[in-house]
Amino acid sequence: MRISNKQLAHTVVKVLIKEDFSSVTSEFEEILQKIASDVASGVIFEKLPPSELLNKTEQYSSNLQDLTVKSEETM
Repeated sequence: MRISNKQLAHTVVKVLIKEDFSSVTSEFEEILQKIASDVASGVIFEKLPPSELLNKTEQYSSNLQDLTVKSEETM
C-alpha cells in the first residue's frame, strides 16, 4: 500500500499536534501539582492578605493562562 504525500503530510501534522497538546497538558498538570503541593504544605492558604496571595500565585496563574492560550491555538 502506497501513501500519498498529502496523506503523509496530514499524518505528520496530526502527530505534531498531538505531541504539542500532550506537552501542554503535561506542563499544565505539573503546575497544578505545584499549586496543590503549596496549598497542602501551607505555603498558600486562603487567609493570606490579597496582595500576598497574589504575590504567591501570580506566576502560577500567568503560566496557566499561557498554556491555555497555547492549547487553544493548537486546537
